[in-house]
Amino acid sequence: MIGRMLLTPWLLAVTFALVAVAAIPTRRLFLAGVGRGTLTTYLLALVALGLLAASGRGPDRLLIPCFVAAFAAPLVASPAVIRRALRRGGGAERDGPPRDAR
Repeated sequence: MIGRMLLTPWLLAVTFALVAVAAIPTRRLFLAGVGRGTLTTYLLALVALGLLAASGRGPDRLLIPCFVAAFAAPLVASPAVIRRALRRGGGAERDGPPRDAR
């Protein structure tokens, strides 16, 4: 019973369409130098948000804007901005004294 529900043609078509749509910003992040694990998590999160919105079981007023923002952010930001944001997250690799000591 569950196997039949999970493999419906509608669900497969929507999943493939969402993966194709989510691959566009994921490729942009890949070109900016984002790691493989982060890209996988990003792609799966976009597909999960899209499936929840398409199923109608989640709060659509919240899911659709989150999906649009997560989709559009890598397309709007330049690769240099993305690299700078990623470098800020790993601040432990800096050389020299902390900024407060200067």
